[in-house]
Amino acid sequence: MASKTVPDATHGTLVSRVLIVPAALCAGLLACADPPPEPVALVTMDEASAALSELVYMLDAEMQVVDGEVAFETTRPFQVVDLKLTIDGPPVLEFQLVSAGGETHWAPLPVDGEGRFYSTRLEVEGEATALRLRNATGLDFARLEFFVDLHAAHFDDDVAALGDTGEIAKDARAGRWSVPGGVRAQGLAQHVNYTGAPSWSGGRNCSGNLTAGARRLGELLVERFPGARHFEGYACRQIRGSSGMSVHGTGRAVDVFVPLDGGQADNDLGDPVANWLIENAEQIGVQLIIWDRTIWNGSRRADQDRRYGGSHAHHDHLHIEITPQAARLETPFFDGGAEPRAPLAWVGTVCEDDTGCDFGAGQRGSCQRYPGGAMCTVSCEGLCPDRAGFAPTFCVSASMFGEAEDFGVCAVKPAAQNARCGSLDGMSAQRAARHLGQSGAAARMSDVCLPVVRGAPPPEEPPPPEDPPPRDEPPPREDPPPRDPPEDPPVGEPEEAPLAPGTWVGDPCRADGGCAFLADGRRARCFRDHRPADGVGFCVLDCAGLCPDRDGRAPTFCAPVSQLANADGGGACVEQVHALNAACQTRCGMHAANVTRYVGNSGVRARQADICAPDRAPAPPDRGGLNGGVCDEPDLPLSDNGAACPGVPHNTWRCACSGRWESPISQVCRDGRWTTFQLNPSDCSRCDGAYTAGCAP
Repeated sequence: MASKTVPDATHGTLVSRVLIVPAALCAGLLACADPPPEPVALVTMDEASAALSELVYMLDAEMQVVDGEVAFETTRPFQVVDLKLTIDGPPVLEFQLVSAGGETHWAPLPVDGEGRFYSTRLEVEGEATALRLRNATGLDFARLEFFVDLHAAHFDDDVAALGDTGEIAKDARAGRWSVPGGVRAQGLAQHVNYTGAPSWSGGRNCSGNLTAGARRLGELLVERFPGARHFEGYACRQIRGSSGMSVHGTGRAVDVFVPLDGGQADNDLGDPVANWLIENAEQIGVQLIIWDRTIWNGSRRADQDRRYGGSHAHHDHLHIEITPQAARLETPFFDGGAEPRAPLAWVGTVCEDDTGCDFGAGQRGSCQRYPGGAMCTVSCEGLCPDRAGFAPTFCVSASMFGEAEDFGVCAVKPAAQNARCGSLDGMSAQRAARHLGQSGAAARMSDVCLPVVRGAPPPEEPPPPEDPPPRDEPPPREDPPPRDPPEDPPVGEPEEAPLAPGTWVGDPCRADGGCAFLADGRRARCFRDHRPADGVGFCVLDCAGLCPDRDGRAPTFCAPVSQLANADGGGACVEQVHALNAACQTRCGMHAANVTRYVGNSGVRARQADICAPDRAPAPPDRGGLNGGVCDEPDLPLSDNGAACPGVPHNTWRCACSGRWESPISQVCRDGRWTTFQLNPSDCSRCDGAYTAGCAP
């Protein structure tokens, strides 16, 4: 094999030129490797509309990497393949090209990029029909574009002149990105001056790399929006068909890739990205967007979105240009000023009526009431939409919310965004079946935030008492109704007795949603860190120093969590020993104990008090490691939701071992506390510092 890697002066990425070695010649060379095995996986997609190239995707939902190897075949020979990869850590990929005449040796794949985002281009001296990759473990996303010849590789962006590019995009127009009316109005209320690229001058005016603002924006979009799978930006080149320099050459443009759906733009995934960029254009510094045959220009006073007639439809990626100020991180979005506009609401947002369910981008939900509260939702059959930054959703029967009719509504799953259902009044995490309707979606079960009490009507006023009979006449005597014979006891596990929602500190609960009260701006939670055998915990408030009291209830005291369970985690408000709880006798599984107040950083004077403390389950035997053998992974620290994270930077992710659940958990440090995100994360080696898919199950 003859291979040569050179920088591409016009594209700004690495190009490897490879010579195919015929099989007959390879047979006579001592240096040739053993015949390769048959491809262990094949992912193909024939895009009929692309006459000069063929797009192939490999997505994490359908990964077919076996023993680190994956193969791609095309429907016709190719001379150039452009690769865009999202992978954890610097890739150590090797590649092999296959043709009718033979195969190349396995060789390191040269890539350009950093973090998780890399790209490269291979140019074949001859023709190839397949590409194999190995050492592909950790590959989250791959986009491969195979070109029929060296001259077919097209450059996909840019506007040669910002003049009239077609008619105004209408909301009702099908087949391309149509900016919703509400988003269009927000765009017209903003103005972003357009700054183009300098003259080409043979490439001397290129910046040399992607600017800090463009890189930050690309990373944020991939993190925030599930449809955005990869981004890249810098390319020192001219606009195709023009003598002008591309904005990519200034480092102020990024391409954010959204995989095709059946050969067409996936507007369900790409439109939310584009609409969000318009809504926040001034704060970020977004001057131009091209997506799915529509161009939006923030410098226009009217008609900002118009049909785009460039050579590439931009149906598989958004082309985004930012201003020089944004490139230097000087706009409010980057310099710590105003936060970008977030959607006002989404499924799971607490509401009072339908006006509180404005989802932005011209979309609205409905306010679904249930005993104890109300939340925004939308109707569904089978599947529900998700939105970046909000808890994932799940389609359930409306009967779960007390509705008489059996239709589907979107509920939210327990997640950090809703404090595992704790931020939704009167709700708790419960197991539910998917509502299928006529969707044909696969049946499945999931944990969902659902009302603790379903469909209980408000109590009616009791009827006025009847006049008592005259005193000289005894009241009529009625025979008692006949009793039904006792039923045989049910076979199987006994059902859990229902618990009324907790209304104050000390009330029994099974989940955070069972503690339906606030105090001093603090939301109550269900304390079960002591691992009660029956699963019943008690309501507490997090504290440092002092706790609130309520008339008619036992006084409270801020006790160290370490004195309540075999775990750390600051302080928790609990009941003191008092006549109102019969010295803890009315609290099952509790006993009187003397503890010292948890002070924290409050400055309150330390003192002691007798409290109602839970009976602890015996601690698991210490089998070594950071968690004493509670979890199989000995290097995971013992922790649970609400544990303090002093000195840890905000939004830091990690894996830990839950003493409550005795299994690995992923956590994020926010506001000085570890917030538990998910049980049994898929890859703790990737959940370390920043959020990745490894933090999810």
